[in-house]
Amino acid sequence: TKAVNDFFSARLREGRITEQAQGVQLLHKDWVLGALPKLDAELANAPEARALLRQRFGVALRDLGEQEKALSTLTLAVQESTAAFGDSIETANALAELASIQRDSAIEAAHSSIDQAISMFDRLPINDSVRAERISARTTLLRIQTIQGDYAGALETAMRNITERGELFGADSPRLAVDYSNLSALLLRTGQL
Repeated sequence: TKAVNDFFSARLREGRITEQAQGVQLLHKDWVLGALPKLDAELANAPEARALLRQRFGVALRDLGEQEKALSTLTLAVQESTAAFGDSIETANALAELASIQRDSAIEAAHSSIDQAISMFDRLPINDSVRAERISARTTLLRIQTIQGDYAGALETAMRNITERGELFGADSPRLAVDYSNLSALLLRTGQL
């Protein structure tokens, strides 16, 4: 925690200095791209913090439209998480995030990554966090299955998500809306109006 806090404090100070020097507002993308190369040097002795931050930066880069940089960052985040945490919620999440970026350019690799993530979630001791993250990973799997035309597999995945999210949050929880929406889209796509 201290390593993460120190890293972000330093980056925020740099952002204010850069902003003042340029006389303009520092863009989020500029900040992420400027901070990313500093992970290795400044967090050399904090591999867990480095792995977690690299994953967060990879997600930020994806959200900022930097797909290639996000892919390389998340690939390295998976390697670092595996080394730092082994089979863990952190590594499974890194794999799931990698799959979400691979989905647009390498669907088979995405399917492999998300299968690894779900398998890892299944091996972890079950708690509410693991269950919630596994549901999220299955939603990524459902999208991959749909892209690949595996509607039977996607329907099964959608039903598993409805069942598990219902057990986790209650059958009447509004959190199930996304799962019912996914299920209805699949039923419509398979001619089950």
